Amino acid sequence: VLWQGLDRLLAGDLDPSYALGEKIDVAREHLALVFHRYIEGEAGLRRIRILINGTPIEPANPFYESNPLTQRMPEDSFKIEGHTVHVKPFILPHPDRLGGRERNSLGGQDGIRSLQGFYVYRNSRLIIWGTWFRLARKDELSRLARVKVDIPNALDHLWVLDIRKSIASPPEAVRNQLARTVERIRD
Repeated sequence: VLWQGLDRLLAGDLDPSYALGEKIDVAREHLALVFHRYIEGEAGLRRIRILINGTPIEPANPFYESNPLTQRMPEDSFKIEGHTVHVKPFILPHPDRLGGRERNSLGGQDGIRSLQGFYVYRNSRLIIWGTWFRLARKDELSRLARVKVDIPNALDHLWVLDIRKSIASPPEAVRNQLARTVERIRD
């Protein structure tokens, strides 16, 4: 992808080179998170490389699976209209047990708390993250909890996905199942 003529992107910015650098950083972080499973080359997925200005993007795995202190809770799955939804909860290490760089990669102290919740993937691409879908409040009890939810594209009609597939609202049948996961995590 080659982007040119970014005059509207930088409209109103006093220092276009600084503004462009900031926007590139935001794009890099977004791509690193949304496509982290493809960039990592997760089992069953073809590994991809994404570069910005020749610099490879490093994956931003929100579950911090590489850290031995991350707790992996038992995976759950359930069927909706004959299609399987997979749910895998994680409890991140306490921030005090992480270095500054590790803490920052998870969003810093504020980000760790605000990014708790469900991470919904459609065909292994992250489409929505850091929400409990009103099944729980973001609080200290669950601040280290993150839950991977894999949905097949065959259930798009139930999830109320927007045209870009970037916003999802789960159907009642899924919310009921996810409520059980929330209870397990909080226990």
